[in-house]
Amino acid sequence: MSGKFLHVYVGEGRKNDKTFGSTSLQTIRPKNLYIRDLGYFDLQNIHDKGAYYISRLKLNSRIYRKNDKPEYFRNGTLKKGSLYIQLDMEELMNQLSPGQTMEISEAYIGQYQKLPARVIIHRLTKEQTEKRWIEISLFF
Repeated sequence: MSGKFLHVYVGEGRKNDKTFGSTSLQTIRPKNLYIRDLGYFDLQNIHDKGAYYISRLKLNSRIYRKNDKPEYFRNGTLKKGSLYIQLDMEELMNQLSPGQTMEISEAYIGQYQKLPARVIIHRLTKEQTEKRWIEISLFF
């Protein structure tokens, strides 16, 4: 790694990275680290080029683990729908105490792509939640 910052853009909190993220896709290089907001960019493209990314996940993102015991048809063919098990994020969050963090080291994200990822989940404290609600109300 060179330690250089390339394509730095900081904008209003109300706007997403989608436009900027798509214009910088041509410059993806192996082992570079891309930091984006809410997955508004092509994770598959970054992954395929051997680069890394950090992003918050969108609320409707699906997170999976590999199924250790996938199902097979009688003829021995693997049932593709049984390769991954979708995690119940609400259940996982309910297991965390406020301020607690959990890591899922061998996760897969995306409804169709199933990209390998390390997912870190953090449950906000009461104070953090209240602060977020205040910040959200300022936008409206």
